[in-house]
Amino acid sequence: MEYLSAHNLSVGYKHKGNVYTVLSDLNISLERGCLVSLLGANGAGKSTLLRTITGVQEPLAGNVMLSDASLNTLSQLERSRIIGIVTTDRIMAGGLTVTELVSLGRQPHTGFWGRLSRSDKDRVREAMHDAGIEHKANCFVSQLSDGERQKAMIAKSLAQRTPIIILDEPTAFLDVASRFETMRLLHDLAHKHNKAVLLSSHDISLSLLLSDQLWIIDSQRQFIAGCTEDLILNGSLSRMFNSDALTFSSEMGDFEMRLPTNRAVSLECSSTALKRCITNALMRNGIAVSADAAVKVTATASNSNYTVSVGNLRFNTIEELIKTLKNNQ
Repeated sequence: MEYLSAHNLSVGYKHKGNVYTVLSDLNISLERGCLVSLLGANGAGKSTLLRTITGVQEPLAGNVMLSDASLNTLSQLERSRIIGIVTTDRIMAGGLTVTELVSLGRQPHTGFWGRLSRSDKDRVREAMHDAGIEHKANCFVSQLSDGERQKAMIAKSLAQRTPIIILDEPTAFLDVASRFETMRLLHDLAHKHNKAVLLSSHDISLSLLLSDQLWIIDSQRQFIAGCTEDLILNGSLSRMFNSDALTFSSEMGDFEMRLPTNRAVSLECSSTALKRCITNALMRNGIAVSADAAVKVTATASNSNYTVSVGNLRFNTIEELIKTLKNNQ
């Protein structure tokens, strides 16, 4: 079910009478039950696009629709009942408990005085449970880790009971475990709670793993949208960055560095993981892998043990291989 859509949308900003267009003629849609990651380099226009489709910033042209209503015809209160927004801004709420912070998400539904009914309090508890932060309900926000604070902000958005949740860099500043937990939570919210979830991110690996769709702004500021796996296989990811040092591997499903090399070896390997590690170590030391190279490296793996051979020489570590190859340049 399509819930947010944009038609012939152009986004940008105006400054001293001049109009600066960042993205133009966008026709996009966001469906419930779907997690979408917005990817692109710094300055590509991700935040500008998010601000525009949430009504924070006026579009330069075109229209944004929320279900069957035009965004510009809705009041702020009506918008807040449809879209929940989570930003990376440091929240100045250290003196509030987690429950008090999450309760603020009920404001669009509580009327002028903001008094919580029993039903509102139930929604707050459910939101903390779904975000995995209920065990910190009575803690002050100032006592939370970055990951816990992000969960509390997502819980606040859940308490709004909006069909759409939009997040700007929700995994920024989080450690590896917290990034994974946050992305898995957003995936569950889309799939299990039938939310339309859109996030901007630089965490490409996790986005490729858990996103149903990608919105990509490439190095030429062209907009590409589609199923994650289709965009991986058709080469769209390789257009994201304008850099000779970076290439996207559809086989590995991730970006890889290109470092200058001055010699090459061929490599035969019985394990994909071992091949990747050896290739990376070789490249880091200026050695490329080429099928027709004269020097042949062979590697075999058995459980956690492996051996690497060059001619009659055998090594039990990649470190020994690299040292030998460097000493025989």
